[in-house]
Amino acid sequence: MLYDYQYTIAGLLATLVLLLVSLQRRGYLYSKSNQIYFSLIYCNLISGCFDLTTFWTISYPQSYSLVYDYATNISYLIFYSILAATFFRYIAALTGGKTIQKTTRCLYLAAVIIQTLLLLTTPLTHWIIYFDGNLVYRHGPLMWLIYAIPYGLLFAAFWFVLRNKDRFNHLQIQIMAILYVLMLSYSMVQLRFKKIDLGCLAFALILFIIYMIFENPAYYNYRQTKCLNHRAFHQEAERLSQQDKNKVRLYLIVLTNRPDTESIHAKYLMEELQLAAANRLSRVFGSCAYCVDKFRFALIFKNSDHRLETDILAKIDTALQTPVTFGGEKAAISYQVRGVDFASLAISDDFVDHLVESIQQSPVNELFSDGDISEILLEQHRYRLIEDAVLEAVEKDLFEVVYQPIYSLEKKDFHSVEALIRLNDRRLGAIPPMRFIPIAEKNGSILGVGECVFRKVCDFIAGHPLRDLGIRYIEVNFSMVQLMQPELAEHYIHIMHAYGVSPEEINIEVTESVELGSDPVVHENIRIFTEAGIRFSIDDFGSGFSTSGYLFRLPFDLVKIDKSLLWSAFIDEAAMTILQQTMALVHALGKQIVVEGVEDQSMVDLVAANKGEYLQGFFYSKPLSETDFLSFLKMC
Repeated sequence: MLYDYQYTIAGLLATLVLLLVSLQRRGYLYSKSNQIYFSLIYCNLISGCFDLTTFWTISYPQSYSLVYDYATNISYLIFYSILAATFFRYIAALTGGKTIQKTTRCLYLAAVIIQTLLLLTTPLTHWIIYFDGNLVYRHGPLMWLIYAIPYGLLFAAFWFVLRNKDRFNHLQIQIMAILYVLMLSYSMVQLRFKKIDLGCLAFALILFIIYMIFENPAYYNYRQTKCLNHRAFHQEAERLSQQDKNKVRLYLIVLTNRPDTESIHAKYLMEELQLAAANRLSRVFGSCAYCVDKFRFALIFKNSDHRLETDILAKIDTALQTPVTFGGEKAAISYQVRGVDFASLAISDDFVDHLVESIQQSPVNELFSDGDISEILLEQHRYRLIEDAVLEAVEKDLFEVVYQPIYSLEKKDFHSVEALIRLNDRRLGAIPPMRFIPIAEKNGSILGVGECVFRKVCDFIAGHPLRDLGIRYIEVNFSMVQLMQPELAEHYIHIMHAYGVSPEEINIEVTESVELGSDPVVHENIRIFTEAGIRFSIDDFGSGFSTSGYLFRLPFDLVKIDKSLLWSAFIDEAAMTILQQTMALVHALGKQIVVEGVEDQSMVDLVAANKGEYLQGFFYSKPLSETDFLSFLKMC
């Protein structure tokens, strides 16, 4: 039988071109998956070469010895088996996780060993292939195993992808599904047309697709710059964690420029500063420079020497000192940098966050001391404990809601109440909201936290006659992360209907932020809530990112003045002026005011003198449990 070998030649040429392109641009990254990817390329080349040789031995069996026939065909099948098993390892390397790595390593070795033993013994057993008395190539009774085992591994790899789909974006998962369809299609075509072999060409196409979605250097670059990005940073850190780290040094650079306003011009200026810093650092430090997050860069040096410390800091300063020209204006790049040099380097998102916090608290351009590192690692450990506590509380509904009443100066009675979340962990004890809320916002569990609180509030309203006790509504804090979720408003309105809670009984508190003024999803959720009859208030006004633009652009009825502004007014004349002018401005815009942090009569008098409507603070009551709050209202 004569076989058509043109497709194998085409596959070899395509794989060779891909190898040359990949080698030319390999300097961008040395991850585990990248190393396995190169193994796939080499394996496809070797397998294709042996496959090409088998065409001649099978087509012209009388021209070659029996030993040569067996050697070439067995070699091809062994590398074919290794190719499929290596693809399985590649997908597992992308999914990550030590447990998965151990499992795949065991499955990989078992598959390769079993198939290799079957193939090496087939000249004696004839189980896989054999040549009859006329030297005609035949399949043995167990030949199906050589195809079944690789396809079993491929489907196991796809199962790993589905189990860890959060590590991939939607497009990557879709393309991987297409890859599997392509493999199945190749098998069907191969069974239908036995005189052609599409294996090498089909796998060359698969390797090209993998290159485009996973191994393309552009996938590891920050936007249009040559600076490596967050993904490359963590893969390099993971690779270094498996080596001798005694001479590994990390420099973390934090840009300290912050916009004075929320204007579009200020936003684009910040983006331009980030791009300029990325371009300059990559130009000076090459593949050692990484953009790890917004306004955060990292430099990783292997085999670094402390004596080069001054030289590195000088190069950073030289790279970033030239102002950036944008919109006809020049803006300087301001930054802080600290170095980390320790053997137990273990870089993660929260570790980088703690490094940034340390930089901001101690802006000194020098190495972290061992004591600094110990404190950062301890804070990282605390962070993870709190994160685990939050996730457990969401899963088991362990959050408690307490209520702090709000006093009306006009009615001389309590008018409304703010719902506040509390978390008591079995290991850590009471965890302040200011500690666990930012963590929940970062890992996404704030969505579960927020819904848990909202349901508890609705249940409290539905189960008690709060209106009869003078409470018109309960204020519920919403995270900006919640409001940035599409269709959130519809979901929460449905929850209210399920508990029989009317819109007038809920007031949503949101804290000032850039997203509040610019995110269209936030605006849409606010619109739907407002049209349903739910009122909004701005929380912590005056605590930081204050702008009066929100007050006339968004439908807020209440403005809650932050306690820091009230307290400062009693020790600083400028703060007193700011407080008075802020309250006058809010009233001029037709909004009502709640002043937080009221602790004594002098504060009550000050707010009353400036015509504040509502007061909240320990002067009236601390936050109370449901039972204590109801008892408190009945006593008033």
